[in-house]
Amino acid sequence: MDENIPHSRVGFYNTSTSWNNYQRWPYEVARVLYSRGHQVEVFTADRGRLYAKARRYGLKIHKFRKSGFLPFDIFRLARSLKRKQITTLFINYQGDLKTGALAAHMAGVHNVIYRRGTVSGVQGNLINRWVFKRFITTVITNSDANRSRLVRGSHNMFDPASTRVIYNGLNLKGRHTLSESQHNYRSNGELMVGLMTSDMHPYRLLHLFEILRREDKKAEHFRFLIHGNGHVVRSLKKQLREQPELQKMLVWDTRSRHLVEFMNSVDVFVTGSTSNDFNHPLMYAMARSKPVIAYARGSNPEIIRNNETGFLLSEGDVHGVKQKLEMLRDPDLRVRLGRKARLTLEKRFNMEHSINQIEELIR
Repeated sequence: MDENIPHSRVGFYNTSTSWNNYQRWPYEVARVLYSRGHQVEVFTADRGRLYAKARRYGLKIHKFRKSGFLPFDIFRLARSLKRKQITTLFINYQGDLKTGALAAHMAGVHNVIYRRGTVSGVQGNLINRWVFKRFITTVITNSDANRSRLVRGSHNMFDPASTRVIYNGLNLKGRHTLSESQHNYRSNGELMVGLMTSDMHPYRLLHLFEILRREDKKAEHFRFLIHGNGHVVRSLKKQLREQPELQKMLVWDTRSRHLVEFMNSVDVFVTGSTSNDFNHPLMYAMARSKPVIAYARGSNPEIIRNNETGFLLSEGDVHGVKQKLEMLRDPDLRVRLGRKARLTLEKRFNMEHSINQIEELIR
């Protein structure tokens, strides 16, 4: 921790039980702030993974039931915040917003930060307007695209100048990030292309495979490693039953226990995501020095520099994906783009940089 930055008393209020959408961010930030010498208190539900993981790490935890904006919850939280002399409170679950903000005000917490990680706007009812106008000091979003969408959809409830973009930094020193574990799915030295079913519609996947197979014989130089499960995978497998030629091009990733293992096993990563949310899988691809092909929508243009760290295409341009894949058969081009992607990640999207920005807010 920078010795010029005084230690702060920081609280994280999160009663959600959903790990991926809401609890991962407060856990990761709380852990790093604690390691830098800040006093960190976590106020959370005991049924969620945040409670279990924070407890194992040694963070101070206070059990709270899921927020319902009830007087008992508000007064109990206010007492805890005041007793612990919290100076900054982070709220990142919309269901906690009103309870957390009002309790913080009653406890004299001068800095109340709402972190918004989803693209939807905030409901413009009278209570929300009152909360944002009176109690919220800063709103954090995880991408500039998300910030713009939030400001447009939030009915002038807060001053846009009070918003900050702080990216979801990747811990480059973490055990998973440093892992060299990979799986060899190649049979004849093909270019292994990584795809995630969570961010590309089955129709577009099938369209891409069909174009490669139909237009030329270069399809034999590609193999697609598909990571994911659930209804998208079932739908894709169902549509491929009567297309054996396409099935030969595909491998289902059933071995990777972590996204890093998947990225280590591919040469190129293709994402079909167009969401304003921060595209987290891109971080893992860049961490493993993999070039990326993405659509120029949502947060992707903030992360990928076209022709420098990867390629940006118009949404739905499957022919463009095919063209870029053929270019990336050149190993020298893959190495050049991959190295620049890694350097960009280190400079702009690493966890240390994100925490430095957060520390500026809690001084």
